[in-house]
Amino acid sequence: MEKNISILNFTNLYKSDDFLEITKNHRFLDLSGLNGTNCICDDIAKENIKNLITENNIKADSIHIIDNGNYHYMSAIFGSLIDFPFNLIYFDNHPDMKESFFGSVLSCGSWVKNLKSENKNLRNVFAIGINETLYEEIDDADKENVTRIYGDYEDIIEELRMCGAFNYPIYLSIDKDVLDKKYIDTNWDQGCMDDSTLLDSVRFISSNSNLIGVDICGGPLDDGISLFEDSQKQNKAFDLKLLERILIE
Repeated sequence: MEKNISILNFTNLYKSDDFLEITKNHRFLDLSGLNGTNCICDDIAKENIKNLITENNIKADSIHIIDNGNYHYMSAIFGSLIDFPFNLIYFDNHPDMKESFFGSVLSCGSWVKNLKSENKNLRNVFAIGINETLYEEIDDADKENVTRIYGDYEDIIEELRMCGAFNYPIYLSIDKDVLDKKYIDTNWDQGCMDDSTLLDSVRFISSNSNLIGVDICGGPLDDGISLFEDSQKQNKAFDLKLLERILIE
């Protein structure tokens, strides 16, 4: 995996000089002017995004910082570019396996389902931290080749090993709403994972697998409340912690 970082800005959550302390070579792609991208990514928006990431040489095999959870569907867009067998590991409070209200149109709540159906190179999916009630609402057919993993760091790593997660290259996608709200604020309802479990798991996966690429999403939404700036700083601080675990040699 290339160690370069791309920031995909949809809501102005990020600034172009964010993460300079990690790398001076990151790319900043401003997508805030595109229509049809909020939660739902319509076909025109998807084509525009694909063209822009190609023009800016942003590939799947790198690290992508992707705004808040409304844009988690970017993991399906990058995953669609992988042309060899791979496994997906994703951290999330939500399954993201439900068909959108617009059928097969890509959305933040359907991207795993879309990726499974559209890229036959995807072998297995490992969903970590998913809310059990939400997971049980998913159709059994959509759970095929999906392993739900829940627990502390040791449980997660043991299950990944036992299930053969590392038998293929890994695409890693992280939605910070998997975390308990005491660690970070996101724009979706959140899980109960502690920060050390996520950080230690990401470090292990990064250090012990053939990692293709990484997505990080799940920041706050600017709702005009004065606390947004504090949440924005908190979000960036946690992104830096994640990047330190991913970039470790």
